Amino acid sequence: MGKLLKYSVVFLMSCGTTPFDKDIQAQNSESLQSPASAEPVSSSMIPTVTQIPQADVPENTVKVQSPFTLVEEFTADTLANNEWKIGTELDYGVTDNLMLGTDLVALAVGVPSVQLKYYTYQNKIHHMALGMRFAYFNKKTFLWGDTKNHWENFSGRVFRPSFSWTQKLSGRLNIHTFWAKGLGNIDAELSELGRRKLCETKYPNANCADIAKNYNTQADDIGQDSGPDIGQDRDQDGKADDMDSDKNLERASSAASPFSQSIPVQSITGLAQDRFQITGEIKRKNGNKILVTARIEQTSLEELRANFFRLTVAHQWIWGAFQMKVGVGTHYYVMTGRDLDGVLVNDSGVQPASDIGFYWRF
Repeated sequence: MGKLLKYSVVFLMSCGTTPFDKDIQAQNSESLQSPASAEPVSSSMIPTVTQIPQADVPENTVKVQSPFTLVEEFTADTLANNEWKIGTELDYGVTDNLMLGTDLVALAVGVPSVQLKYYTYQNKIHHMALGMRFAYFNKKTFLWGDTKNHWENFSGRVFRPSFSWTQKLSGRLNIHTFWAKGLGNIDAELSELGRRKLCETKYPNANCADIAKNYNTQADDIGQDSGPDIGQDRDQDGKADDMDSDKNLERASSAASPFSQSIPVQSITGLAQDRFQITGEIKRKNGNKILVTARIEQTSLEELRANFFRLTVAHQWIWGAFQMKVGVGTHYYVMTGRDLDGVLVNDSGVQPASDIGFYWRF
């Protein structure tokens, strides 16, 4: 009897079913044929496999910024995390939204600066970012020309908050709008040598050695040595009169004055400078760009104010990690107020302008 039971079990196993399996199969068959009468089965009893969407799968993703995306002070885009940019400026992507750097040109002339940009908002059309620049300099750090000898005091601490707004109007046209406000003071006082050099530049025939020593009575001294109208506005034409005619010598020789030397420095380093700028970025089929820029700037030194209006057109080439732009344009300036020697200045003119830059990104 035991052998018969043993052979029966072996036979049933070889067939793949048992009496108990047949009963279960019959119950399942009935439930399939009459689903309305079947009792609901708890979902916890049914093993399921859930497919996770690809977008929800956690990954260690890294933002890769396209080399064709402009990353400039006037644009809203920032570098990717751990990405570097080296050119006239040195920038580093601390995160995908935060960029930290310094102005290498300002550092070269003795003006240490720190700048940052934070990417705040983005949608399909609008990108926005906030920026901040801090610069510090004094006579010991400033290395531009003969500054140490021409200035008794020349120092400044400047904060410059900014806002960048990029609008992607089409696949080939972007508009970049940039606002910046310079906050802080620049203290400047000419030394005796500086006053003499400024006097010799503006009034070659005056006794500038004595004028530089008697700084407080400089206007009277100029009048005694060279004529009653020097440094004055007797003809009410809004310009300082000179020794030879009613024409302002400041217009002809302003490029050599200590103040005018500081204007290019401030324009390069962005010290105490208010700026409003609009740039049109036109993308070419090969990836290169055409940049059309209109810029208004204002800067000051003591009582003298300077306003600049500039329009440039530039072409930017992109070769992998290296980018370079070359552009030309026109530059109109207006200088008003009193120079550091106390003489009235009311000067304006037009000069050629350039828009040149280059950098590596890696």
